[in-house]
Amino acid sequence: MLNIACYTESLWGKKQRDIYLKQLEKRFAWLAENPLLGKHRTDIQQGYYSFPQGQHVIFYLVGQNVIDIIGVLHQQMDVIGYFNAQL
Repeated sequence: MLNIACYTESLWGKKQRDIYLKQLEKRFAWLAENPLLGKHRTDIQQGYYSFPQGQHVIFYLVGQNVIDIIGVLHQQMDVIGYFNAQL
């Protein structure tokens, strides 16, 4: 999130940074209430889900009454490569 905040601020300023981060936070809360509405990403690993938000894609795991955010990646990133490097 820090990288997203810094990049957004450098291009569009603090106001837009704050707006974009707030949108991400709202989407996190919405996903916590509706976790199965994301795309099941068995192409990455069993149990991973994703949901787009703005220029990014939120990746998460579904737990009991909670989600664990495991990444927020730009939509043009090599997602498979990123997660393979993390595993």
